[in-house]
Amino acid sequence: MFGLGTALAISALPIAAAGNDAERAAALLQLIVSEYDDAVSEQGKVISNSELEDQRAIAQGAVAELQSLAAADLVAQAQALTARIAATRAPSNVVWIARKLQDSVVQRFRLSLDPPAQPDLARGATLYRAACAACHGVAGSPPAAVARRFEVPPPSFADPRAVRTSSPRAVYSAVTVGVPGKPMPDFAEAIDARERWDLAFYVLTLAQRTPRGRADGAKHLARARSAGLKADALRLSYQTDDYLRLELRAAGLSRSEVETALGSLRRGPFDAPDDGSAVPPLIVPRDLIAAHVFSDRSKEDAEGHLYVDSRLVLEEAPTPDRRARIAELLRVLNQQVVWRTGRPPFGTWLTVYAGEADARTGTSAVAACSLETEDDIDCEIHVPLPFAAQLATAFAGTPRKPRITADDRTGAARVQVEWLERISPAALRAFFEDALRLYQQAPALKALVYQTVRRGRTLLRVRLRGREEFDALAFPELQRRIDRAPPDERERLAKAGYRQALAALPAGAVLLARPLREALSAPARP
Repeated sequence: MFGLGTALAISALPIAAAGNDAERAAALLQLIVSEYDDAVSEQGKVISNSELEDQRAIAQGAVAELQSLAAADLVAQAQALTARIAATRAPSNVVWIARKLQDSVVQRFRLSLDPPAQPDLARGATLYRAACAACHGVAGSPPAAVARRFEVPPPSFADPRAVRTSSPRAVYSAVTVGVPGKPMPDFAEAIDARERWDLAFYVLTLAQRTPRGRADGAKHLARARSAGLKADALRLSYQTDDYLRLELRAAGLSRSEVETALGSLRRGPFDAPDDGSAVPPLIVPRDLIAAHVFSDRSKEDAEGHLYVDSRLVLEEAPTPDRRARIAELLRVLNQQVVWRTGRPPFGTWLTVYAGEADARTGTSAVAACSLETEDDIDCEIHVPLPFAAQLATAFAGTPRKPRITADDRTGAARVQVEWLERISPAALRAFFEDALRLYQQAPALKALVYQTVRRGRTLLRVRLRGREEFDALAFPELQRRIDRAPPDERERLAKAGYRQALAALPAGAVLLARPLREALSAPARP
């Protein structure tokens, strides 16, 4: 988070005017848009507890600002957003909602999130030295003595990794509202809006290469501009370094040329502004998977809402072993849809096809993502998982961590699980449940060897020759009878039922270790 320090004490004064309350709400929402994926991964895992605390405080701050504006519908949306953050929902299900709420705030209160004039980087440098250098360092790296004073050190603006998903708009928002609950104050009264934009643009020059690469950077950027790259201040204000890297790559620059050209982009001079109405084209990273944009359409309705419909065509067969690359492609493209335009589309459709005929008719999609007005981003991939991955999904949501050996040529698999609980009929129930899910998740599964080990010794081993043999055990019906029985009868029914089911398998198909046999034979506990 942009902890710009405490250099200007005057900046802590509250902003009371209604217009400024709306500006604060929009700026707080921008911090969620820009920083939430530093707190939570796309899988819903917490990356940084401190960042997550910041995000929760920021969301609560946005609710408070909107409450002061008596905007009940927007308050309800902000509260729903706060609940998503509290539940550590994936960024794709938080960032977009924050952007749409921010767009509603901007439209209702007639705000502008764009720089009012061409940025003055020299003035931005002067402001940085006066207001930010004490905590973030003159060159962008916080001095060690300063960093030790903070529980979470201020970010290093000189580190490209720290700012790769930031934009001038994100920095501008942090300067405007500070970070709730952190030493970072707001500068809205101490520095006017135009100067805050100068400062924001300057901050993102600090991670760029030294002057030795500037001549090459200017040359490489000129090549990118001749290939159609647009680099006016309005677009650069909301585009991240990572997105600009994609644009530069798409313009034909090598990876090393991209970095020097990015430095030239951030340092200016900037192109003359256009009307900013055109949505930049979708960029497909062909080094990830060979594909091209078939159509990329955007339109506005009568109320000014933007809709985007993009279709892509794969130039590689969508085989199971390429599924992960297709998933990564969707991730990159979804990030672009968020970042390539200054406002979120009100609805978006992103679809991937195996050929142009399918793309033309809109049939047989390989993958598709969509977002409607109030819904989450929903992405589906219709390419089957590799055989081993199908087997692994059977254990999703269970505490068991299997070792899986699979042969997709024969459809055979060996699965070993560690049993950590006390020895009881529950180990057999786990086998039946796991085998059922394995056959459900992997339709190609035939022969299965399932082994349960405890403290390095085999507790249970079962060999199944195919789905038909397992289905003949009628486990779902057996388990329903057990679950419906009176509580004091369930253990007895489970022991008898599991023994009877396993006895139906061929001789030698089942191995029960003595402790498990004894657990099955022991009288039911009263």
